[in-house]
Parts: sequence; C-alpha cells; structure tokens
Amino acid sequence: MAIAHKVGIDVFATGGIGGVHEGVNETMDVSADLVALGRVPVAVVCAGAKSILDIPRTLEYLETQGVPVVTYGDSTLFPSFWTRFRL
Repeated sequence: MAIAHKVGIDVFATGGIGGVHEGVNETMDVSADLVALGRVPVAVVCAGAKSILDIPRTLEYLETQGVPVVTYGDSTLFPSFWTRFRL
C-alpha cells in the first residue's frame, strides 16, 4: 500500500487481507496490514480475509482504524478464504 501510494496508485487489488488471529487475547497477534489500511490513503479491493482469522474481531479492528468496509452481493457475511485444512 505504501509503495502504491508513493507512485500515485489510488486503488489496487489483492487476494486477501490479514487480520486479528484466533486467540488474540493471549497472543496479541494482529496483522500489521490492518493498521496500514487505516493510515495509507489507497483503496484496497480484496476477496476477503483469511479464513483462519477471527473475522468479527478483524472487522471491529478495521472500524477502530477508521477503515470503511464494503461488501458486494446479497450476502451479509464478510467473505473469507476457505481452506480444507485448518492448522
């Protein structure tokens, strides 16, 4: 995001974002890109967050960073990447 901003790119797409990890109360594991989403003036279009994350807490964290979240389609669920194996 920072590089995109420096070279004048206002919008870019990525597969997905990081977020607040399960067990955050014990680990404090929050992806740094959530802070960057609130600070860097670039719109990011993504397919959702990684399915291993705590999605409700990720959305709450984005709200505290002032990041507007918009979804597309009829579902009210925030999209996430699905994986067959859970680590």
